[in-house]
Amino acid sequence: MKKSVKFISLLLACGMLMCMASCSEKDKKEDSGEKHEQEDDIEEKDRRTKDEKDEDDDVKDEDESSDKSGKDSNINSKALYEMYMREELIPQLGWTDIADKYFSGVLDDYNSVDLREIPDEDYGNSAGILSADVDDYNGDGTDDLIVVYFYKDDMPAFDNEYFAEYFSNSDSVYRIAVAAYTISKGQVVKTDEYSVTQYNADNNMNYSVGCLFSQDLTQKKFEIYKVLINNKPYLLFSNQFASSPAFRLVKKDAWMMEIDKDGKFLMDSYFVSEGIRHNYESYRYDFANGAETTSSYSVLDAQTDPEDYYDVLDYLVDCNITYQEDEDFGFTIDENSNQVLIAGFLFHHQNEYDDQNQYYRFDFSLTYVDEGNLSQTMR
Repeated sequence: MKKSVKFISLLLACGMLMCMASCSEKDKKEDSGEKHEQEDDIEEKDRRTKDEKDEDDDVKDEDESSDKSGKDSNINSKALYEMYMREELIPQLGWTDIADKYFSGVLDDYNSVDLREIPDEDYGNSAGILSADVDDYNGDGTDDLIVVYFYKDDMPAFDNEYFAEYFSNSDSVYRIAVAAYTISKGQVVKTDEYSVTQYNADNNMNYSVGCLFSQDLTQKKFEIYKVLINNKPYLLFSNQFASSPAFRLVKKDAWMMEIDKDGKFLMDSYFVSEGIRHNYESYRYDFANGAETTSSYSVLDAQTDPEDYYDVLDYLVDCNITYQEDEDFGFTIDENSNQVLIAGFLFHHQNEYDDQNQYYRFDFSLTYVDEGNLSQTMR
């Protein structure tokens, strides 16, 4: 009996040992399985991370890719242009101080040109960047940068009698230039620059278009619009000018320019009208690929007012530009989604006769316009 009990105890002990061994082996397998699962999870995570990185690299490569022309996609073009402005253009050109300017002058006699200005210095101080606008101006799929800026230039002697009469006191002039930039191979590159001037005119007449004199005796409005015509972007320049105080010389210019696939400024059409007192003449020029193709001429005696006289309003209608007529400058171009003002200035004055001191007093104002979508955010 005792032997049977011992034998049964021995069997139970062996069974327990086998069970424990089996459980241990099972635990090892489970541990090994968990380890393999963890390793698989790590490998899967690494694989996903690598795949995501490869996708990000593909997107980055796609973003930074250039087509056969070397043009880049528009991803972050504004940021790239802003960095270029801060690092290159602003240190070089500075900003135009666009705060309104106010000053006065007196004139003893309308038949005299001895306008005594108060103050008597370069009150404009307009040199610098006026406006900067980013858009796909030539329709090639890459955003372009258009920069409008003033630069100061010496004033040469005038041969023209009217300019010599009204601007003989000026020793300098602030001219407007327009520069175009694009992005190529991830870099900002300058493609062209246009110094605003009148088409087909001698040097003397150039000074009345798109510029400010250091001692100005004019009423003047100059504007640059971005215009969409049949979804094609153009630059519209508008210059209205009247010499003062006698307002003898009246001059109006308007012209359309486009930017070609190489980023070059091309003239599309040009209108200019000018005259003294009652007599005015106008020219209309048309271009193809920047080369003049046709021109026409009209002359007006304001006392007879012939119906066939072609004026600036006719030109605006031909260019599909909408506008409103006004008393001060003849017309104001509408601002809408297809006609976007990006830069300009208004030089304006009012005058009255001072009976006590027996002279004409002039109150001048100079207002700048910066509507560029990049410059407005950077000033």
